Amino acid sequence: LQSACAQAHGWRRQGFKFLTVAVNISALQFREPGFKDTVSGVLANSRLDPEALELEITETVAMTDVDKTMERLRALQDLGLRISIDDFGTGYSSLAYLQRFPIHTLKLDRSFIIGLPENKENRAIVKAVVAMTRYMGLELVAEGPELVLHQSDELLAAMDDWNQEQHTKTGLVDRVRASDITEA
Repeated sequence: LQSACAQAHGWRRQGFKFLTVAVNISALQFREPGFKDTVSGVLANSRLDPEALELEITETVAMTDVDKTMERLRALQDLGLRISIDDFGTGYSSLAYLQRFPIHTLKLDRSFIIGLPENKENRAIVKAVVAMTRYMGLELVAEGPELVLHQSDELLAAMDDWNQEQHTKTGLVDRVRASDITEA
């Protein structure tokens, strides 16, 4: 977390002003009693603006002890950072809880992307998740798109419609790997 935040701060100083760094958080880290203070300290030490940090927790972690999860997510949100649910669709999410979680992004598990557009079941799930996130005002990331998104004109069209709607004011920024920035 410390190194990711420090690197993101450096990149922002180099001109990548709208860069957001996403960091996967383990179940152990998320459940740590002083985790909010740890994150707050890392942000202060790295001088990274909180809105430039996105913490990712898996759907399974989010659904374990939902009341504590809600409390921890709200505390983290109070710091001003972004929160995403990773591997969405592989756990046991309740849509009732999902709408109450203070999250910004759903990351649809790659298992739903593989086989598109031929896999009718996956196509139906992806279209439903695209619609759901649109109406909930959430961002959606399809994991593993570098492998298969180019194969699905239908999914790309659905994602493009969603992206145009969501990013009209801010402009669409592609997600990139750290090596893509450092090698540029």
